[in-house]
Parts: sequence; structure tokens; C-alpha cells
Amino acid sequence: AATFVSPPHPWGALVTACIALFLIAVNTTAINTAVSAIADELTLSSTTLAWALNAYLLAVAAFVVLGGQLGDVLGRKRIFVVGMVLYTLAAIVVATSGTAFQLIGGRALQGMGAAILMPATMAILHDAFPKEKQGLVLGIWGAVGGVAFAVGPLIGGVFTDAISWRWVWWSNVPVAILALLLARPMLRGLAPGKKGVRFDVAGIGL
Repeated sequence: AATFVSPPHPWGALVTACIALFLIAVNTTAINTAVSAIADELTLSSTTLAWALNAYLLAVAAFVVLGGQLGDVLGRKRIFVVGMVLYTLAAIVVATSGTAFQLIGGRALQGMGAAILMPATMAILHDAFPKEKQGLVLGIWGAVGGVAFAVGPLIGGVFTDAISWRWVWWSNVPVAILALLLARPMLRGLAPGKKGVRFDVAGIGL
């Protein structure tokens, strides 16, 4: 097993992880109030629109175990940064969508980014805090996720009505940049990873 080293600012690590979790959770539900506007602008059928919703969830479900394993092998900080960059680039793909293919592809890529980020945020807290404080910090982590899931449709509706549905995803960019800027100092000191983890390639494919 790897030797874990706590970062110099564990509460800063909590804030960084919670920002990423908030972003993921909001995007999971914000699309629900933007679907009508998306369908009208891109002229999507109900079947295509369903794929725009479910491509994200399918990618998360398929890759979340791999995301956790990558964090074990490559280190929490590194995989956090990789996941956040992928998530942000995918958000830009969705925000600039002109076709159903681009929209669905962008959502699937975002799901992959979320699958990398989600286990990393929890693992960061596991590494950053001693055992006696993990109940508290994981409770905070869970509360942030719950609030974000709840306000996601509201945020999606506000952006869709006030500006454009595209801003549901353009708004991801500054939040992601903030998380990336915080990651460098706040996640410094986490273990670089460990060897010997076996990837279940067949299981991931299935």
C-alpha cells in the first residue's frame, strides 16, 4: 500500500474537492431544465434527446471504478487535474454544440471526466484527514453534493431563460479554473500513487 502524506492545508483540500463535486452534481441535474431549449435549437428527436441525457450517466457508471483505480496508480492530485481538464474541455464541446453528435459526444466525455473526479474527491479527503475527522469531512462533502443536485435544475433554468442553455456549460469553465488553481497548493503533499493495481479492462468494456 502507498504511504499517504497529508497536504499542508487539509481544509483547503476539502474546499477544492467540494468545488469539483459541486460542479459535477450541478451538471448532472441542470440539463433537465434546459432540454426543451436544446431540442428546439438543435432540432432533436425525443430519442436523440434521451441520449443527450443518458450518455453522461452511462459514462459515469462505466468508468467510475476505473477512475478510482487511476487515482490509486497515478496519485490523487494528478488524476484530479486530469479529470478536471477533461471535464472542462467536454463542457466547451457541449456549449459549442451545433449537432446532436457533438452534443452527445461532449456529454459522454463529461461523464468520463466526472467518473475520474468523483472518486478522487472522496479519496483526497480520506488521505488529507485523520480517521477521527473523516466522518465530519465526508458529511460536509455529502452535504455539498446534495445541495448541488438540488439546485442544479434551478441553475439550469436561470441560465436557459436569462441567457442561453449553452451557458449551463460555459459557466463550468471559471469554476473549473478555480479548482485547478487551488489544486496545486492545496493538494500538494498527497502520495504520488502506488504500483501493482490490476485494471479490469474487460469489465470496463462490458
